[in-house]
Amino acid sequence: MTSYVASVHSHHGTFILYISRFNDSSVLLSRCSSPFYMHLKPQSDPKLVLDVRGADRKSGAKVILYTDKGDLADNQLWYEDERGVVRSKMNGFAMDASGGLI
Repeated sequence: MTSYVASVHSHHGTFILYISRFNDSSVLLSRCSSPFYMHLKPQSDPKLVLDVRGADRKSGAKVILYTDKGDLADNQLWYEDERGVVRSKMNGFAMDASGGLI
């Protein structure tokens, strides 16, 4: 079974989402697009962002890495709610693991 741990931290206005798997650690960095919304980007390729595939608003929608479309693409914007959960601007849903995959 694969296990993942995710946490979000703010450092000088930049949010950092840490996702760890086994002993490997990947870091996704973001930039703020407004006081509340952010893009989440892989450190290895800052042209890509986390994207709700096809702007699908239904539960179970896939989250992929896709080319940054700018601040007008709600399916690529994320925020941290009052409990510290990262959610999509598009529908307020949070990411969850299914079958050992995030």
